[in-house]
Amino acid sequence: MPFFGRKPPDTLDSAKTPRQIAAAFGNASGRKTIGATLSGMAGRTSTHSKVQAALNAASRSTDPAVQRGLLRQAHSHASEWMARRGGAADAQGQRANSMRSLMTSLERHEEAHRGYYAGGMISTGPTTELGSGRVNTVHKATFANGGSEYAPGHAPGTHVERDKSWVFKASGETEQGAGSHIPLEQLGGVRLEHADLTERNVLVSKVADSLGTSVIPETRKAIAEGSVGSAMEFAPGQSPLYEAKKHFDSDVSAELDMMSPEEIMPGAKRDSKGWYQDMPKLRAHDYEGATSASGRPVVSRTQRDLLDLQAVDYVTNAGADRHQGNLYYDAKTGGVQGIDNDYAFGIMVNHPENHAKMQGLPPMLHASTASRITAMDSTAFSKTVESLPAEERDAAVQRLSVLKQHVATLRETDGIRGGLMPKGGAASHDLGGSVKERAKRFEARAEFNAATYKRLTNSSAPPSYLRGLHQATHDPATRGDEGYSRKK
Repeated sequence: MPFFGRKPPDTLDSAKTPRQIAAAFGNASGRKTIGATLSGMAGRTSTHSKVQAALNAASRSTDPAVQRGLLRQAHSHASEWMARRGGAADAQGQRANSMRSLMTSLERHEEAHRGYYAGGMISTGPTTELGSGRVNTVHKATFANGGSEYAPGHAPGTHVERDKSWVFKASGETEQGAGSHIPLEQLGGVRLEHADLTERNVLVSKVADSLGTSVIPETRKAIAEGSVGSAMEFAPGQSPLYEAKKHFDSDVSAELDMMSPEEIMPGAKRDSKGWYQDMPKLRAHDYEGATSASGRPVVSRTQRDLLDLQAVDYVTNAGADRHQGNLYYDAKTGGVQGIDNDYAFGIMVNHPENHAKMQGLPPMLHASTASRITAMDSTAFSKTVESLPAEERDAAVQRLSVLKQHVATLRETDGIRGGLMPKGGAASHDLGGSVKERAKRFEARAEFNAATYKRLTNSSAPPSYLRGLHQATHDPATRGDEGYSRKK
């Protein structure tokens, strides 16, 4: 109950725009309560104030999709406020009445604007910061029913078990530190501060899906807490790359103890053992001999996924920033997915042989991936990346053509694994007849296994993500002591 208050007017019932809803709610709620005042004095923000702040932000925005996201956020805070007071049916008082009216008004607004931003997702509540990368800060955000709408059969704004948490990355953030994004010369001089990174992130996911792979988590345009960006499904597992402490020797530590804070080298830190720096390391892991929880070898899946990812990165040029920190490996299945796919596309077609990250064309492929690549029509592919500038779109189509030619070469040089292959003089396209007739003309091709792992990772093997990961894992300079955790 408010300390001071007035009878709430009926304006919330007729409020239709975000500005009208915000103004009507402020009027209907009455004056600030003692609880809200005490929360402010303690440096906390009351739930009611969060509702009003989201409404005010929505009233100032000119983008209908952003408005809708902020109004959803206000609805989520209102639901939280009501739940703390016994639920929407039992809460009493002026503010409870205003919250009930607000939620009804927001649900009407949601229904009226449900068709807007149909291709994207709008979060159902506040986000939680996960960490900061080189370009963006990423957050965990919840999108009901896959993100497009509220979960069917449940009250708007409420979360249900099947609601999905995604990694949200806002667009338009500037790179941390001095300067701006450098032009990526290997992509054809694309300056990333002039590029829509969200669009590129989403397109890499679409290309991976169109090529029949699962090596890029589903990524979609999204709005969370009023910010436009991209939402990516959580990749299972962990990144091979992590940071380990490297302590300085006693002489260096003694010198650091004598220095002023301004003189100490960047990155130097101190703990109970002394001065140290965080050094990049790769998790200790036997990829070749890895097994699932049931003891089944998973090396086949690891090889296939890393080679599929290399094919996707070749077509999209996402390999420009594909280091071990942008991979996630699932120790339970051996599966691999690539994350952080903003640095992609551009007009460069042929990859430089001496590039530190781009590994060129995959030296082997699984039969199903090879078939999808071969079957991909250039016109259909161009349609998939139609939002790119014309030059970049044409270059992507050219890279697909190069990859198709490469697949044809792999078929002739024992570079395809899995699926069926023709026996003797049978034609590869002769798939007609009954199952028994086809079985006479085709035989199963060997899958990826320990032998192909050795073939792909030996010192004379062509460059590949698999070879690079294998070598870095076994290099004493980069191999760490920490392994993968099987805990979620």
